[in-house]
Amino acid sequence: MSKRTYLWGMKQETIPQAVIKEAQPFIDRYGNRLKYLGDVEGQKAWLFAFPADATIGYPVVYLFKNGEALEVSDSLVFDFIGMYVENLDEIGIE
Repeated sequence: MSKRTYLWGMKQETIPQAVIKEAQPFIDRYGNRLKYLGDVEGQKAWLFAFPADATIGYPVVYLFKNGEALEVSDSLVFDFIGMYVENLDEIGIE
């Protein structure tokens, strides 16, 4: 698989293979819906934007730094999202 570049608002970033690999089960089911959130101190983040009709618990964020990806999908996810996004309405999270 090659690297992919996606646009979310004005932010554009190539999705590393490690992030794609971590998100692969969701990508297989819903398509590639990774949305770049930004970069804080060298740690980049992507949100998996589930379809509106999907029943999920917490949002899922993938963090990437030093060539490694980490999935965050528990209550701490809101702390990480808050580091990257000022207004949660901007990314469709209530």
